[in-house]
Amino acid sequence: MDREQFLESLETALKSLPETEVREILEDYQMHFQEGTSDGREEADIALALGDPTAIGRIFRADFMVAKAGHSATFKNVAGAATAVIGLGLFNLLFVAGPVLVFFILLVAVWALIAMLALVSITVIVASVFYALFPSWFIVGGVSPFLLALGFFSLGLGALSLSGILGIAMAFLTRFCFRLLAGYLKFNLEFIRRRKSV
Repeated sequence: MDREQFLESLETALKSLPETEVREILEDYQMHFQEGTSDGREEADIALALGDPTAIGRIFRADFMVAKAGHSATFKNVAGAATAVIGLGLFNLLFVAGPVLVFFILLVAVWALIAMLALVSITVIVASVFYALFPSWFIVGGVSPFLLALGFFSLGLGALSLSGILGIAMAFLTRFCFRLLAGYLKFNLEFIRRRKSV
């Protein structure tokens, strides 16, 4: 592989990164080739010493995505960083995909429970209003329709308030967990770099 082929492959692997970053990386690798050829080395030997341009591009992409997730720990950024890190190899499939999958399943499950609590609360509130307005539609004996409706309305309102408080707390917890996951991905990426440099 000569200089042009190497740089073309590297540019293709970097296409998801911002243009300025791609230009800097390509200029850096261009300098490797210039220094190597000025020392009398062949372009093919330089390319071989630098490594696979596609793998290099994947590492730069993972590094960029992890940094982005560390800066702004949103679902999109953390999921993108996790995908980029998982794409680096089998090791990451085992040590990143598993924890990330468990993490997202737990988050979705807790959010689903909060949403169900809110939905049930709204249903109880609406049903209690209907019961207060149209008690003959319901078959309940021995209790004043107004008091029963008031009790269920209060219960529904309390549960809806609880779901709101849990939702706010879960939003903060989710953000904190995203930051932790971004830190874990950064640690994993640094570990991979150390392994490759050994």
